[in-house]
Amino acid sequence: NPMVNSFISNENFTTLTTTANRITTYPFIPFNTITSTALVVGCIIGEDSALGRIAVYSNLDGNPDSRLYQSADLDLSTSGDKTVTTAFTFTAGTTYWLAFHVSTAVLMRAIQTIAMIPVFSNSSQTYNHYYRGYGFGSGTPRTFNPDTYNIGNVVNISIKL
Repeated sequence: NPMVNSFISNENFTTLTTTANRITTYPFIPFNTITSTALVVGCIIGEDSALGRIAVYSNLDGNPDSRLYQSADLDLSTSGDKTVTTAFTFTAGTTYWLAFHVSTAVLMRAIQTIAMIPVFSNSSQTYNHYYRGYGFGSGTPRTFNPDTYNIGNVVNISIKL
């Protein structure tokens, strides 16, 4: 099955050490309407008792808004691809926000900043994602309410078709 990624090419993959109890989200705008069979993240080096989850948020005025999907917990204690099976339909031309929530610091496969869609810009910087501190035990927030925009690499969430 093919994979859809929000990156430009394989050369744009890098690694990222996540921050405990943080949820990070970035925009994804499909060219065609697609329905996933699974969502996948890559754990490079696992950490004991580490957990993660994938979420999808709607868009409101260029910001992540309401949670549309939340995965079950993913075991990040070992390396390798972590997959959640889901039939989620992404509608062509609609902005979605892909999110990754993690319980502790883990080394993950990531998309480089240069391959990201800008989400905010001021006179000195263009930012490519939002994040917020959020206790992992609480699940992903129902409404994202971004409190911090940032520039940097983000965990790659692949969409399996």
